[in-house]
Amino acid sequence: MGSRHSAQTGRWTELFLYKTKGRKFICHQVGRTSWQSEYDRFSGKVCETQEEVKEFFGHRWLSKALYAEASIDDAVEVE
Repeated sequence: MGSRHSAQTGRWTELFLYKTKGRKFICHQVGRTSWQSEYDRFSGKVCETQEEVKEFFGHRWLSKALYAEASIDDAVEVE
């Protein structure tokens, strides 16, 4: 569905979300760095539901931007 980047100097995060023909979601997160002696970090998960997608990416501003692009409702009900 897209890619989002955080704006931290020297380190940033890229989020990717794909939807398969079988209607599953592929979540991919990359923690990038340009700092010497540090390495990029990769994580991913195949999710069955949008709830699982939100569990994987969380609720930070970068995730919320990705959800908006993918038309995923990120509202949290509070009693």
